[in-house]
Amino acid sequence: MIGSISSLDTLPMITCLNAQSNAFNLSSKLIDYIGNSQTDCICQCFNISECLTGSYIGINKTCSLFSMNIKKQSLRLVVTNIDVQVFTFPNRTVPSE
Repeated sequence: MIGSISSLDTLPMITCLNAQSNAFNLSSKLIDYIGNSQTDCICQCFNISECLTGSYIGINKTCSLFSMNIKKQSLRLVVTNIDVQVFTFPNRTVPSE
């Protein structure tokens, strides 16, 4: 497992299943990697203080993490069966340098 969350760590998260977004700014991309599961992707984002939003595509196990919040208006429904989700931590802010 790439990351884990202790039972004492909590942070509200919004998850949108069967959704994708093209509104991500490339300069906000933190990392792309092949993950084991959606849970690993969420844990990785949680453990990176700059990460606000993530996207997981199950068909190829790709996890993409971003330092920007996603707006609901930029999401689109994915009607194929590829196991895709977008999640965001709405109450988290990126630390200033």
